[in-house]
Amino acid sequence: MAPKTGVWMLLLIGIFGAITGANAETIAVPNTDLYLNLPEVEEGTASVWAWSTGDVTSDVKLGMRNQEAFTDIRLRVTGHQPSPHLVADDLLAWIHAQDEADTYQDYTVGEMVLSEHETLGEMVSIPFEVFDTHMEQTFYDEIIMFAGHSTGIIVTSISSDSQERSHEVLSDVISMMEHGTPPLPAEELPTGDITTDFGLELSLPAGWRALTPDELSHRNTELIRADGDFFGFPANLYVMDEHKLVNTVFECNASEGSSMFIVDPEKSETALANFTTWAEIAFGGGLYQITTDSNHTGGEVIPENPMAIEDMGEVEFVQFADREGYIVRATGTVWGEPKEGSMFYTAWDNLGITCVAFTSPENSAVLETFERTMRTMTVTNSESHPMPMSTATRYARWWPYSHPLLQLYWLPIPMLLLSGFFVYKSD
Repeated sequence: MAPKTGVWMLLLIGIFGAITGANAETIAVPNTDLYLNLPEVEEGTASVWAWSTGDVTSDVKLGMRNQEAFTDIRLRVTGHQPSPHLVADDLLAWIHAQDEADTYQDYTVGEMVLSEHETLGEMVSIPFEVFDTHMEQTFYDEIIMFAGHSTGIIVTSISSDSQERSHEVLSDVISMMEHGTPPLPAEELPTGDITTDFGLELSLPAGWRALTPDELSHRNTELIRADGDFFGFPANLYVMDEHKLVNTVFECNASEGSSMFIVDPEKSETALANFTTWAEIAFGGGLYQITTDSNHTGGEVIPENPMAIEDMGEVEFVQFADREGYIVRATGTVWGEPKEGSMFYTAWDNLGITCVAFTSPENSAVLETFERTMRTMTVTNSESHPMPMSTATRYARWWPYSHPLLQLYWLPIPMLLLSGFFVYKSD
């Protein structure tokens, strides 16, 4: 979403667009269901618009230049459909952050305007000036954001002439746009009580929502490989903060996990050790091996945001109406930034369900909300999807005593001694 990287790049976009796009009347914007209808021109007359799409070297999905107005347009997208009015403050904060990050550029940010477009819906627009200290020149920018189908559309105009010219050209471009498929109404977005394809039911707090199936397909296409009722369904759940442009509050993954049993840590050191190993790998990535009775299973985990763990907290054993789970917190760094994390784990059928949340240390309240959300967990048709357990695990759950000397497996010894005594007496 950066406003500019240099006039020469904009000129290259314009030159390339003049070659590839001068005869086009409608542009299909990549990674969106958005179309842009260029104005018709008389035969033999060149269009004032040059454009290009699909630049794999940047996040610009559409670059345009009004060659008469010397003004450039850049279109970018977000990973999910936002509510523009909800993320308006985050968009404004992002612009201010660019001012701090770009040491050779000085930003002067204008007044944010919230509006309703006749065909494109809710809009946020923010004008701002950028003085480039290297070039000793002021650029007049304006950024507009609105919701597309399964994505957010962010359009920036950049003019070296004036703020009025920047706004005029941006307005012309916005008037050319139309949705191929309209964005979903707010009431159809997955908020509140949600159910995943792998049977996980959760009650999300206000301000959080899950990705739609279309949004999920753009982000992750991992499918469940474990045999059973859920084979072939999407393996991931992502939950976003509706007030942020880009912020995954937590994510869940369903994978083959029937070999890791969940038992009260006071009753099974093996179960606790297995989960602790799994938590370290799920947080940070790497190879793992889980031991259950005489079985050994393993694999490799490559998380999107691996944590370099500095400290792991105490594992909490959580009991639900029909199953159990674990929760544990960790502190460390993610891509060099200090982070705190929380992990929840449970299982049903032959699936292990791992949910992870990360936040900065000053926002640790997010982890408390995440953990409260995990405690609302239920399983669809739970009677048909019990948690897998070995005989030893069932015994550990059933027998109330954890002390080694109070276990049932000592019972045969006094019985044998007693029977031996009677045999001896009978002789």
